Amino acid sequence: MLETLVDVLTIPPIGRSEGRILAAAEGRRYLDVVRSLGADDWDRATDCDRWTVRDIVAHTLGAAEGVASMREMVRQFRNGPRVAKELGLADPLDGINDFRSSSGADFPIRSSWRGWWTRSLGSGAGAPGSAARCGESR
Repeated sequence: MLETLVDVLTIPPIGRSEGRILAAAEGRRYLDVVRSLGADDWDRATDCDRWTVRDIVAHTLGAAEGVASMREMVRQFRNGPRVAKELGLADPLDGINDFRSSSGADFPIRSSWRGWWTRSLGSGAGAPGSAARCGESR
């Protein structure tokens, strides 16, 4: 239980180096969860009505790829409104999210996750460096 309230405006922002280190640590924890998934886990339902675990992981992968590559982000934002319209979704952002999920559905997630993570961060250790290319293609 929180005993002391802290005004968030008094918390100093983190720098890029610290952010990369924190993101790398979080990515490793997420990767551990993904690696622990069994064959039966991938098609399980989630709290997101229309999405399975596979869809959530594909969405996360697609979102990170969009952050890592301007070309990929443009592709997602160009296709999102079309997907929203096709699915009868009111918000184009929902279409972008669905596009990220569906475009990564056939992606070999387990074997490529490390490549995605290093490409997204620039290096797996959170330090600046050349990004590793993902060995798999869609």
